[in-house]
Amino acid sequence: MAWTGALLVFLSEHLSDVVALLSSVREGVAFYHSIVFTPLTSPIRDLAGAKGKRIAWVAASSAAGYVVPRLSLVRRGLSPSELFAEEMFSGSHTAAVRAALLGEVDLAATYAIFEDGDPSKELVKSGVTVFDPERKVRVLDVSGPIPGDLIVAVPTLSAEVRRGISSALLRIASDAASKEIMSELIGADGFTPVTPMALREMRALIEVARASGALRPRD
Repeated sequence: MAWTGALLVFLSEHLSDVVALLSSVREGVAFYHSIVFTPLTSPIRDLAGAKGKRIAWVAASSAAGYVVPRLSLVRRGLSPSELFAEEMFSGSHTAAVRAALLGEVDLAATYAIFEDGDPSKELVKSGVTVFDPERKVRVLDVSGPIPGDLIVAVPTLSAEVRRGISSALLRIASDAASKEIMSELIGADGFTPVTPMALREMRALIEVARASGALRPRD
């Protein structure tokens, strides 16, 4: 068994046949989104206005800070390398947000958690709110949802063992002391069973990217 980011389940050849059992829950939801934003003072109003601008990504391995927003652009027929004049990796969500807010770049990507997981509702938490809770930004694009970290198992592990471990992890959230330890260790409020719908958008994004050549067959 393993605890892993959902993105790796789709991209890593070593995880291609695992069974996803549970998804971590944060801020009451089992998934999150990615946003591409610019400061409110910026003249950029939409993605069309981002052409020729500089963007800060988090890292090549970051789902919300790089992979998912780029694949979302590709699915809409936009080539990041042609859209942006400069792309840089900041190394963390905080650093990417800081770069945009200080004017070192024009845009940045970071994670976002919306109320009830609905992008049309209030933004509950993001890389921006963690950096500066009072700062307001202009969101140019929302992509996802991205499943939370997953608990996965190899298919050869018996169904009985998988059910037993899943039940034990689900019970942790109902015990105050255990929940506090779990929150300290992995920053999650609890777990929820994985449904096919939870993985559908990620799978669709990656399939389109592979079909277009933006990702290799097993990137």
